[in-house]
Amino acid sequence: DSKEGQALEKLAAVLNNNEPARNAELDEEEELEIKSLGVLTRKKMIYAANVADSDLATGNAMSTLLEEQAKKEGATVVLVSAQVEAELVDLDPEDRADFLESLDVNL
Repeated sequence: DSKEGQALEKLAAVLNNNEPARNAELDEEEELEIKSLGVLTRKKMIYAANVADSDLATGNAMSTLLEEQAKKEGATVVLVSAQVEAELVDLDPEDRADFLESLDVNL
């Protein structure tokens, strides 16, 4: 068996179990062998949690649950607020900084 074949067997096993390919444990050589395939579910996850402007700095109960799940997966959570984004568009740079500071958001 080639390293590529071994890697593909491991990927198939997790995919056939309805899991993302990133759950397959591959060694460095196996990773290199399948890198050119660009398997999407092998990529690391980033979750975006859309929260109210008042929750942008610290999150809320739902984003906390998402962070707990992401931690189990080795993923990252980013807090965003579409409401804040919409308001920032109309502000000049200095006012944007003041607005974000009023929400306790640090860049």
